Amino acid sequence: MKKISYLVFALFFVACSNKITQAKLNLNNEILQFERERLQVYKHIKEQYKKDENIKHLMQPKNHKQDCKIIYKEVSKDYISYIDAYWDGSCKNGFANGLGRLFIKDKQSGILIREFIESYENENVSEHYAYDPLNELFYLIANENMSKIFRLSDDDIIVETKIVDFDNMLVYRMEESTLFSSIVYSKQYPNFAYLISYYSQNNLIEEKYIFVPVNMAGRSDGYNIISLKNGKSFSNFYQNGTKIKDIKLDDAYIDYVKNIADDITRQILATKKPLENANKQVELYKERICKDDIRVNFMKNDDYKAICDLEIEFKDIKMDFEGLLK
Repeated sequence: MKKISYLVFALFFVACSNKITQAKLNLNNEILQFERERLQVYKHIKEQYKKDENIKHLMQPKNHKQDCKIIYKEVSKDYISYIDAYWDGSCKNGFANGLGRLFIKDKQSGILIREFIESYENENVSEHYAYDPLNELFYLIANENMSKIFRLSDDDIIVETKIVDFDNMLVYRMEESTLFSSIVYSKQYPNFAYLISYYSQNNLIEEKYIFVPVNMAGRSDGYNIISLKNGKSFSNFYQNGTKIKDIKLDDAYIDYVKNIADDITRQILATKKPLENANKQVELYKERICKDDIRVNFMKNDDYKAICDLEIEFKDIKMDFEGLLK
């Protein structure tokens, strides 16, 4: 298992500009009206929305002979018949108890599908960590709304801080990587998203930041802002990935974008303490099992102890948008 550091991720956009029209746009009649229209679509979608509830299944771990029910949350009812559960924690009154790790394996092949570090108290479960070995994904879980996701590749570790507002159908993200000194912030609606790609620490890129609204196909769709490190800035209007025209934006739209950045800032900063608390539970678990005399009978010891090499480093979340969107 690779060591994980909390670093940076880059999302690149091609920044180019032709001759910019000198006439400022009437924001009330054009730009903000464009934003209002798709926010109205979002409002209609939200009114029709009904949250899919995870189905809570009670399962008996195969490695426990006495009753020791664990809770496994899964949307599909049929899925449970294809998996086996293993629990390395203690049991009390027929239920899992305290801090432990849940292993989910394919019933036929025995391949590990997922593992979780969880706490049980009074037949209620709290998740702190998850590992998806098939996709090399690690999750630090504060609650069902807040998580930090680590995606491993050959040369990079991509870190995504994610907040899901289920009631309002909104998703906030901050994505970073070890390879590129850049950060991407986003606010995602069900029908479109705002992306702010921040490059101030990347000396190889002339852009300071790029603000891009995108549709659900991932294509630029709306009024973009490209700010260069030399103080110049450009703006243009895209429809479904095609540039329609270059424009000169009014300060009112800059303020609108700044409000979006401030909203993302508040959401991301609120995750720091809950995620640190989740990581403390992971460290407590490691203290218990990362000893030579601790073994289990349902998997190889090297695989079981791989989590002992996991190190999640927390650094201060710095999201200074002051002067960014000028």
